[in-house]
Amino acid sequence: MKLHQRILGFPPVRLILILFWAAVFGWLLGLILGFLHSTLGIRFAPGGGPFPELGAGIVQECVMLLALLGAVWLVARFAARRELDEFNPDTATSETFLGIGIGFGFITTIILFEMAAGWYRVVGTNFGDSNVMPYGLLATFLLFVLVAFFEELLFRGVLFRLIEEMFGSPVALLISGLLFGFVHYHNPGATVWSSVLIAIEAGVMLGAMYMVTGRLWMVIGTHLAWNFCLGSLYGSPVSGLSHLPKLLVSETSGPDLWTGGSFGPEAGLPAFILGTLLSIILLSVAWRRGRVHILPVWWTHWRERRRQKLFLAAQAEVLAEIPEELDESEEPERPESSQL
Repeated sequence: MKLHQRILGFPPVRLILILFWAAVFGWLLGLILGFLHSTLGIRFAPGGGPFPELGAGIVQECVMLLALLGAVWLVARFAARRELDEFNPDTATSETFLGIGIGFGFITTIILFEMAAGWYRVVGTNFGDSNVMPYGLLATFLLFVLVAFFEELLFRGVLFRLIEEMFGSPVALLISGLLFGFVHYHNPGATVWSSVLIAIEAGVMLGAMYMVTGRLWMVIGTHLAWNFCLGSLYGSPVSGLSHLPKLLVSETSGPDLWTGGSFGPEAGLPAFILGTLLSIILLSVAWRRGRVHILPVWWTHWRERRRQKLFLAAQAEVLAEIPEELDESEEPERPESSQL
């Protein structure tokens, strides 16, 4: 491998390149949207209505996702010289729906626990509200699809993958989980405690889920169902965000330690306990599949390449000695053929 290929394949260099090209692509997309708005009068994020931030959020997430996806593809194709195996289409449908089932079951279990404890109750519905059904709910679903896709690509597909190559799976779980948790620190109602819980119950769990398959479909499905069920189905705050279209209008009371307070159930002990148990199960599955790398991935690859080189060198020495032994040994006498 040539020197420039080794440099471009170095994980920190790839991370810098991904961030650089994501910023470039985001800037270009912003210029295109601004040009279309100024020349054609197209408004990509119309304001007004009961949910004025929804349209702007969809456009922002769409621009960020396209920019990051383009940067990841560019660096993978020309720097790492690999295919985007984390988006293997063969398993997209099955793993996405499996993730949706996990996310739905996770959130539903927490809501049922709070309901049984008398802390969660439904006080109304929005089935007849034209602002919610169906377009408001569909717009929220689209927003959560973009959020799940972008955040999982960034935190699991980029950060976890590159950190694992450099330092191994445990360090990658720790760092990517903490970054994922504390990126929510500036949300409404967030605290250091809520950020730590998000890092463990969601960051570590989703990282372990990514380790099980090596693909992003399941974590995207889980992330999507988590947000949509929590906010749009059950009407609870999603990481402190509550002003979104929702089917059920609910009220939550009880101790903040268990309910999460204004931040939502993600900052409560039920989510932490359930997320921790699920993380342990997923890590055990990943371990049995040989996907937990205690040592850095680059060290494992280097050791394997060194073993192959030593094996080939020893094999070459053995093959080189065979002709010499044949030359030194006397050929056996052949009996003369009998004449008829």
